[in-house]
Amino acid sequence: SRNTNWDEGVEGIIKRNLLIGNLEYAAEVALKAGRTTEALLIADAGGEQLFEKIKEEYFSNICKDSYVKVFIKSIVQDDFKELIQSQVLSKNNSWKESLAYILSYVEENDELNQLVQELGDELLNKKKDINSAIACYMIAQSLDTVVDLWKKRALFFIKKGMNRNECLLQLFEKCVLFRTVTKTNAKLLVDLDLIVSDTAEFLVSED
Repeated sequence: SRNTNWDEGVEGIIKRNLLIGNLEYAAEVALKAGRTTEALLIADAGGEQLFEKIKEEYFSNICKDSYVKVFIKSIVQDDFKELIQSQVLSKNNSWKESLAYILSYVEENDELNQLVQELGDELLNKKKDINSAIACYMIAQSLDTVVDLWKKRALFFIKKGMNRNECLLQLFEKCVLFRTVTKTNAKLLVDLDLIVSDTAEFLVSED
């Protein structure tokens, strides 16, 4: 059981340093002794710099729980970059949890879009998960990237032998629907005029 006598042992060291106003050493001893709550309370009394130091020491060297070290740390420190990089290659689709945390805790719209864009980049480049990456790019409103991936996919299927006109029609439908839903006039990387022309020729040929 934990020692409740603050005149001896580690607790005595903490107490003696508190008596002389040495908050930093008292907090460090408390943290190393497993008294995390007391360490953070003492550090909070010592000012922001000491609190941040003890908090970082806890996450880096004391805490052994991976969920706390990644997810709770991201929330507490308002920094989700490590979360994005560490969870993408996880086998249990933790990128979805990462996305949920970002959407729940990042309030500034530009920062949110940037983080979700980075998550999409990680999924695309490290995991080659195009569908999941597209989902992230849609949420991040990265329209050019979404349409460019659709275009590359259409070209891939055409090279694999799928009917060219059917691929173009599907691409055209996706682009128009996406642009309508997002209500954007952003310039898309794909040449929509060419798609419209090719799709029209296809529809005429079907009549």
